[in-house]
Amino acid sequence: MVVQCDKGCKKFFDVDIQEREHGEGIIESYFQCPHCNSEYTIAVTDEDLRKRQDEVKQLIEKMNKTKNQVEHAKLYETMVKKKEKMIRKMNRLNKKIKK
Repeated sequence: MVVQCDKGCKKFFDVDIQEREHGEGIIESYFQCPHCNSEYTIAVTDEDLRKRQDEVKQLIEKMNKTKNQVEHAKLYETMVKKKEKMIRKMNRLNKKIKK
């Protein structure tokens, strides 16, 4: 994927996703501009968040398979709630590693 650096040099480059461990099972996924070294964090996860990501993937698979609209709506609502909790936790982890 080609992106434009909007933090520094404004040049275009191919994304090379990397991971950095922060201890306690916390992993930061990020990419870096090869021209000016500006970093862009994609996600910060721990074991619990990675488990929740798998649960969301399973819910999406179930949603795609069901033809029952009521069941689909229930699965969708559950997925949205899980994702909202995940975002809050990811934000907390992001603040923790940026200290």
